[in-house]
Parts: sequence; C-alpha cells; structure tokens
Amino acid sequence: MARRKGGMTSRLISAAIASRLSRDEEAGGITLPNVRLWLGGERSQPLGDTIVLQVRSAGLPCDVIATGEITVPRRVRKPRTLHLRPAMLNLPPVRKATLAVEIPPVAQRKAARALKRGEQVIAEIDVEATDSRGSSARVRRRVSLSPPRQGL
Repeated sequence: MARRKGGMTSRLISAAIASRLSRDEEAGGITLPNVRLWLGGERSQPLGDTIVLQVRSAGLPCDVIATGEITVPRRVRKPRTLHLRPAMLNLPPVRKATLAVEIPPVAQRKAARALKRGEQVIAEIDVEATDSRGSSARVRRRVSLSPPRQGL
C-alpha cells in the first residue's frame, strides 16, 4: 500500500477549510476569522449623484461590491424600480472606507419628480464583502431620499 507524501495532511486542511464552522474556520491549527461587515452612513440622504455609505470589515482584506435599486412611486400604476450602478472597492482589514453608489441620471429625474409630488422614495442597497478564501458577508441598507438641497 503506497502512500502519497502529504496526502493525508492536505486532505485534513482542505476539509477544515471547506467546512463552515459557526464563527471561525480552523486550518492547520490556525484560526481564520470569517468576513464581518459593518455599514455606516446616514439613513436619510438628499437626492444627488450618489448615495454615500461607510464600510468596515474585520478579518482578512476583502473585495466589496454594492448594488441596489430605488423604488419610485407613480401616480396610478405600481411603483417603478430603477437600478443603481454597482460600486466596487478593495477594503483592507479593520479600516473604514467610503463607498459611493452612483444614481443614474434617469433615476435622479424620476425620483426628483416623485419627491416634488410629496411621495416617499426609498433606495435599497446590498453590500457584499468577499475575502480571498471565498468567505462572504452581506448587509442590506435602506436609505430614504429627500428632495435635493438648493444652492447654499
């Protein structure tokens, strides 16, 4: 019975990495934390070119992508859902970064029109962080948009 060198050890490490433990993953005696993601920023922002959020993660460096949509009420028909442009960011561990999700011009015009009528416009943003091991965390934030500020 021939044994390959390092076969058993590599299978154990692969099994430890593949298994999802409740909080942390253990590989070769080293505890690797899962991705954790925190969002900050105002929950009510004036309508403009972007929606600004603060993002912070714990653990390893990770890639962050934010996607979202704006729900704009209409007078008679069902509300219209307009997509936001995705925003991406490379986030170092335990650092805070600013993430600006861009609102396309068409969505800005339609949202401004609804706000002028006195309707409520809500943006829902999904932020997902993924580290180099493939572990990910997802957070959703609802931001209420108010009429744009006039010249100060």
